[in-house]
Amino acid sequence: MATAAEKKQAYEQWKEHCKRVQSITDTALLAGETPAQKDRRILRLQGNYAAFCEYYFPHFLTLRDKTTGEVIRTIHNAPFHNAAAAKVKGTPNLKAVFMWPRGHAKSTHMDIFVPLWLMFQPKRLINFMVVVGKSEDSATRLLGDIQAELEHNQRIIADFGKQQGNASWQDGEFKAANGVKFLACGRGQSPRGLRDREARPDYIVIDDL
Repeated sequence: MATAAEKKQAYEQWKEHCKRVQSITDTALLAGETPAQKDRRILRLQGNYAAFCEYYFPHFLTLRDKTTGEVIRTIHNAPFHNAAAAKVKGTPNLKAVFMWPRGHAKSTHMDIFVPLWLMFQPKRLINFMVVVGKSEDSATRLLGDIQAELEHNQRIIADFGKQQGNASWQDGEFKAANGVKFLACGRGQSPRGLRDREARPDYIVIDDL
């Protein structure tokens, strides 16, 4: 269990991450977009996982000059990233193990990109996500990454509204403004709150046990 000092440090680091998310996800390039164009763009992104990731998460998928911040190149999803996302989306009640080499963005895709893609489909495909980590602290930090996107990603906010949570990720659970719940659970921990009114978890990811 993290100490009070460690929690404070983690929160300060999270705030810095949120600032970076907010600054990189500006929407200035869409200033002249009409409502009809916006609707078509969103629909296209909802149907194309690779495009969804590149548009909403440039802070993960662009290599930038450390001095100027200018984009050097875009880091595209690998085919297996897109295939895994399609498998998850297209297979209700899927139980799967995705074994990718170290450094191939398992956590980034399965803990952040895929659940948010499912959350922002025309008909929402996720209502209650549980993140299981090797410890409660590690799982809770993963919730922080999700909450940062929901509350500070300017492109998500512009297209889907600000999903201000009803609590902090440091509490181990929170609910977004649209009702989707997120809960962290450590290995060997007795899960609490695995029902949210009538909803039970419909997206469970077990990360690096």
